[in-house]
Amino acid sequence: MIYLIRHGQTKANLEDRFAGWTSEPLTKKGRQQAKDAAQLLNGRGIAIIYSSPLPRTLETSWIISDIIGAPVTVERGICEIKIPAWDGRLKEELKNDPNSGYSLWKKTPYLFKKQGAEDLLSLQKRAVESIKKLADRHECPILVVTHLAVMRVLILYFKGIGLEGYRDVKVANATPLVLCSNDGYFTIKNLDGGNK
Repeated sequence: MIYLIRHGQTKANLEDRFAGWTSEPLTKKGRQQAKDAAQLLNGRGIAIIYSSPLPRTLETSWIISDIIGAPVTVERGICEIKIPAWDGRLKEELKNDPNSGYSLWKKTPYLFKKQGAEDLLSLQKRAVESIKKLADRHECPILVVTHLAVMRVLILYFKGIGLEGYRDVKVANATPLVLCSNDGYFTIKNLDGGNK
């Protein structure tokens, strides 16, 4: 069993800024969200926490680790989508820059391609390979702390929905989901057992 969670709130979330691979920390609310998530996850037998290497996911992981007592290990395969030209920029600014490719990203993100940037299919391939590797490695429950784009492509993959559904997937900050594996077949659910 794999628990999946997006990092807690950041200032970039509030400012509608593309955080990307920046060293964006959690806000006070984001730290509280991580504590609340840890309370939900406590007692579920999580043996290890795998975190994206970015500060906002590591901070979320450490807060959860302090409460549930599981160690944190960095897993690069679950890092945020890499679009370096957008890192730290306001989304409004990107929208007004015709060379950014942001309008295509907003309308049809599954068609987005930009030199030096990762596209959704590449992100999905990387993230799914990482999750399957972790699932094969552990029989006990684990926690994966990652990012919005990664969560969206994983949810689509494990629900058998194409990347065209990317914008339809809503993932709140620090809200755990459960990915269950049964003989290589995966299902994804909300922590309360309802389908995502």
